[in-house]
Amino acid sequence: MRDIGQRIRRYRLSRYAVSEPRARFRFRWAYPLLALWLVYVGVLSEHSLVRIWRMSRDNAQAVTELDRLQSEIDRLGHELRDPAARKAGGERALRERVRYARPGEIIYSIEEAPPESLSGRRP
Repeated sequence: MRDIGQRIRRYRLSRYAVSEPRARFRFRWAYPLLALWLVYVGVLSEHSLVRIWRMSRDNAQAVTELDRLQSEIDRLGHELRDPAARKAGGERALRERVRYARPGEIIYSIEEAPPESLSGRRP
């Protein structure tokens, strides 16, 4: 009796020990396909992880630029509404463009030399 019980146990254990490697061997072809799919999803597809990462980085830069431009618009809007700032801006424009001077002021203009004369080369 004891011998039969051991034989049955061995038979049951041998069935499980043999079937497990067959299951692994059965799906070996799936690993390369899974790897190719991961490469496609991660790098090549239109909705790839790399593209999503780049778009999120570009979005962050665009938000930063938007904030900077919004603050610039607010500053310029304040200058337009402030009479003292408008007067100073108009005076600055007259002095730079038309070389306007107040009575009693002397304007000195210094012309810059062309770049080739600074390098020491002669034509």
